[in-house]
Amino acid sequence: ITGLHEGTEVKAYRLVELESTDGVNFSNKLNTKYSDVFNALSVANPSAFAAKEGGQVLAAAQQHITAAADAPTPEFSATVAADGTSVYIENVDYGFYYIAMQAQENDFTIYNPMLVLVPQVNEDGTRTYDVEAAAKSSSTGIEKKIEKGGALVDSAAASIGDTISYCLTTPVPEYKAEIDNTKVVFKITDTMSAGLTYTGGFTVYGVKNAAETPIEDAAEVTDTKDPESGETTVVMDFNYAKIKGYQSLKITYTALLNEAAVIGAPGNPNEADLTYSHDTSKIVDGKYETKTLPKDETVVYTYGLDITKYELGDPSMTL
Repeated sequence: ITGLHEGTEVKAYRLVELESTDGVNFSNKLNTKYSDVFNALSVANPSAFAAKEGGQVLAAAQQHITAAADAPTPEFSATVAADGTSVYIENVDYGFYYIAMQAQENDFTIYNPMLVLVPQVNEDGTRTYDVEAAAKSSSTGIEKKIEKGGALVDSAAASIGDTISYCLTTPVPEYKAEIDNTKVVFKITDTMSAGLTYTGGFTVYGVKNAAETPIEDAAEVTDTKDPESGETTVVMDFNYAKIKGYQSLKITYTALLNEAAVIGAPGNPNEADLTYSHDTSKIVDGKYETKTLPKDETVVYTYGLDITKYELGDPSMTL
């Protein structure tokens, strides 16, 4: 299996068993160990199973193998070595496999499960016994900037009462199996310091092939101010069905630099993080399992003058 990151765990589940005495002619049978998968697909023999579309098989396998309460043990498994990009599993029994991949905790790659036949049938009818399969994956991330003078910057100076324009960009993850869009989590949380007041202007653009398209009702936005710290938390909970057709998103909104702003250093920071469904084979509290990316931060600085007025020639005589 190629196209992997180090530490990725690969599990291979043999759905269909292939047997041959001469390496040319094969017989096959469904592996009863995965009867829940076949029942979900309403198939009772290899011919009926072979007639199913790959997406249907993947969805059933995700639900009844990797997401099962009592997940079965894979026939074969391997972990990508340090600095590696692939794994090679030797002495694999002939069969039709469901392959699931899980990135390590600090890796935010989303691997789409796949189906692999061993031996693989070539276009000319011959068979390849040393099978290579490329993993399909996607990744996401978040970048937050301040829009100042037509440029996007990490920090900027402003006066109290000024409106600050923010821009967030993030790739949209792609899930290959027939997933339930309502179970996908894609949520941005922006935490603003006490010196910033969220003022709305929330707009989402879907980006595809460099073209930007406004998306109506892309997310439900809520803002809550902590009465003790003065911080405001803005949560943008996206509807995946609305955004999944785009390569990335551009999100703009505004905040006001208010009277509680910190003068000088360390400035008035705000940070955004992204929580997204990382593994669609596992469901937690009714949603696909999530990971949260590290926060990205911007800072707004404001400055003032500390003035003492006194009589000319006599600093002790303050006015």
